[in-house]
Amino acid sequence: MDGKTIRNKLIGSDDQRAVSPVIGVILMVAITVILAAVIAAFVLDMGDPGNKSISASADIENGGSDVTVELTAGGSNVDGIAFVNSNGKIAVYDDSVSSTGASGTYSDSGDGTGDLSGSGSTDYTVYAYQGSVEEDGSIDDADANVELGQVTYDP
Repeated sequence: MDGKTIRNKLIGSDDQRAVSPVIGVILMVAITVILAAVIAAFVLDMGDPGNKSISASADIENGGSDVTVELTAGGSNVDGIAFVNSNGKIAVYDDSVSSTGASGTYSDSGDGTGDLSGSGSTDYTVYAYQGSVEEDGSIDDADANVELGQVTYDP
């Protein structure tokens, strides 16, 4: 057997060998561009345009039959406050307390809607939330939330 014939079968002729490096370079450039786009999407967080973080603080005065909540910080990113009972359901929410310095006083007015429970001592967790919530819904339905404190309502 001739060594040149075997060499041409294994390696290929001069025309055939030029195709492989060109395809290799094109594939490497494509992989680099795709990898750069994926990294940029994670670093720049292009996949999530919404603000999902919230920070706020409040002074909560628990007077037994009246609870007063004053938002002391974080009002620029708060859409309201909510009282969540021990079952995890929203008992009262107030979207008027949505700026620093805003306050609300909550009690049992007797009309049954948006009132703190009037049937004995009840514990609530007060949250500031961003987005929208519903009475008897979950605070997790809001876009973001932060716990402000705990109160015991005792009419």
